[in-house]
Amino acid sequence: MSVGTSLVINYEKRHRQDINYARIDLHNQGFQAVTSHEAGLTNATYCLYFDTIIGDLKNVHFSVLEQASAELSSLLRWRDETGKFPGFSAEDCIVLITTQTAEGILCAYALQNIFKTHWDKIKKDSTNQPFPNDFVSIEYVKGLGKATDPAFEETGLPEFLNYLHRAIVDYRAEGYEVILVPTGGYKALIPYMVLVGILHGVPLRYVYEESPRVLELPKIPLGLDMERWVREKFRLQGVLGKDYNPDDQQYKQLDHDFQSLLERDPQGKFSLSALGNFLEAVYRDLSWRSPLQLASGKTHLLDSLDDDLKEKFDRLVRIGHLIWKGDRVPEMVDHSLRHHYDLFELAERFLLPILDNNPNFLKPEELFILLGALYLHDCGHTLGTIYGSDEKPIRLFPTEIRDYHHILGYERLRHHDIASYVSKDLYEGLGWADTLQATWDDFLEIIATVGLFHRKDMPIGDGEAPYNKCPYFRNEYPPLMRNEAWPLKFRGNQMSPNRVALLVCLLRIIDSLDCQRARSGDQMEIDFHLAQIGSEAEEEKNRAGLFEKIVKGILKNDFAELSQAIQSSINGYRKRESKDHSVTAKAATTHATTTQLRGVLTKIKQKCNYDGTTAGLIFEYVLSRFRVDFKEYQKEHYADHVFVKQILIDAQRGDRISDNGDRHKTRFTIDIEVDQEIVEELALRPEEVAQKKRALLGNMREEYEMKEDSAKDIPAKTIVKDILEESGVTIEYGIDESC
Repeated sequence: MSVGTSLVINYEKRHRQDINYARIDLHNQGFQAVTSHEAGLTNATYCLYFDTIIGDLKNVHFSVLEQASAELSSLLRWRDETGKFPGFSAEDCIVLITTQTAEGILCAYALQNIFKTHWDKIKKDSTNQPFPNDFVSIEYVKGLGKATDPAFEETGLPEFLNYLHRAIVDYRAEGYEVILVPTGGYKALIPYMVLVGILHGVPLRYVYEESPRVLELPKIPLGLDMERWVREKFRLQGVLGKDYNPDDQQYKQLDHDFQSLLERDPQGKFSLSALGNFLEAVYRDLSWRSPLQLASGKTHLLDSLDDDLKEKFDRLVRIGHLIWKGDRVPEMVDHSLRHHYDLFELAERFLLPILDNNPNFLKPEELFILLGALYLHDCGHTLGTIYGSDEKPIRLFPTEIRDYHHILGYERLRHHDIASYVSKDLYEGLGWADTLQATWDDFLEIIATVGLFHRKDMPIGDGEAPYNKCPYFRNEYPPLMRNEAWPLKFRGNQMSPNRVALLVCLLRIIDSLDCQRARSGDQMEIDFHLAQIGSEAEEEKNRAGLFEKIVKGILKNDFAELSQAIQSSINGYRKRESKDHSVTAKAATTHATTTQLRGVLTKIKQKCNYDGTTAGLIFEYVLSRFRVDFKEYQKEHYADHVFVKQILIDAQRGDRISDNGDRHKTRFTIDIEVDQEIVEELALRPEEVAQKKRALLGNMREEYEMKEDSAKDIPAKTIVKDILEESGVTIEYGIDESC
């Protein structure tokens, strides 16, 4: 709390009508010689003024006390949500920051004494607890004297900033909640206290003029000026560590605002002040964070986690951008920047309305698992070579990486013992448990499993058929809710299969919503990306052409069978990825075409008994054919959502499901906002836009309403819809036929 002279001014106001009242002349020359409270105790005028103020307020009513000064008004007029004065306890403390002037010193120590005198009126309880000696302390700030003194601006204000920063950091470290009260003192101090309050997120309380209320100043969401820090960083580094000299040329070249962040250290060198160090730490923290880290690390969803889970998730955020290094299908989308950034934004827009409606919808550990799965469910895109059951390396086609990326992600996280999967580094970076195995058992297994089931192909319901389309790992992946197949735990506690299934359904819905243009960048970025892919496709065509001449000569009559198998596999992939086909139509196009291609390659190798070099050459030709088509197909892939400005998510709170209020209904309407400028720029016809919009919304709806195949003689269920509705969440997908 900053201290002013209103204690004296208000005393004069109360008694100006009294003929014989004891006047207090703050301009008295003898009084002005006081430089500290201890010095004041030997000054007769100071002691007279001190006793006059204390005596005047000794037996007054609380209502008089709270109007006696700006400082007392700020503290004693504060009311809680019930309108009552909350009072103080011995665990609280008040720090009065005073100017090193006679009047500031007088008012600060008088306020300290007033609190002691009226302790029984302002404490929280009715016990006879004495006034704590350190309840109200007084701090002087170097250079903070009279406003007319040159040192006030040159030394006092910068030191005032440094003191506030150090005090907030130190008191928070001791477990205090810090509140700044800038009501008293020089008005020049107010903006500095507001600035520090904004930087540290500290509340500020203020009494305006004669207002009967204490206002809490709004915490304006301002932050560090990154551009200025980048601009001055080099010059700042050039000054630090040099002999302190205000005439130093590099120092004088610094922006004036940055000069104020430097001070002379005990060795006589330029060094950053406490505030300067704090601001540089903020700069460093922001400068290395990617947009994904900023979005995921600051999401409101973290408010529902306990402190330990927040800290663990922060570790994932800090290394998360490294997970996608070496992406084998970068043509699809930038997973480390665009797609997952969108997912955390969409997760907020989808989950926050549910949690606002029903805070118990997800337990903290369940939300942690879901957020972890959002981060890691696509990490299989980085594996180009895998190790099957015989531990021999298997090189994958780009289409296989995409088809099986959910399984590749699960296996990558599971096998921290395979160096090329780079999972050991991930485990060690997370530091979630003492051993790698404990990290998997207690945390990552369930996160990896939720990620594994994020694709529609994966069976959730206990009565569904196992997934057996990937030939490289286990023969089949049983349904998620078949508990004996997936005995999942978190921190050693068994997780209900129904709750894990809910997390999978939420992940599928959130993942399906990211079909907006933002996942690819603006139109210029998309055009540049497609032009680059087109150039790479031409280079790959030339490469494939050279391989083809050689491979034709080697295979002769067998070449036609290989070429047909390649094209069949490519066509099958395109159908599976197309948004213009229903799930039923896609289901008819299985992964068998790629398996058949593998079979053709094996047959040719066995028939002709080729050595490893020749077989490798043939594989490179096949791989090159895939790469050509994979790059060319991206034009169609990007065109699918280039017109989508954003996904509209409208949440409405519904009726309570249970009488005890544990669950409530939340109804969502999902729709697409069309970017008319892009539509006009690309000259898209209304019927084209309508068709694309229907396809995208239909694809999202299928994620919600798709029926799983049943392995038993029971009707197939819309498993995702059923699970979400059972938990109180319903979704409608609006299709505006007219666009």
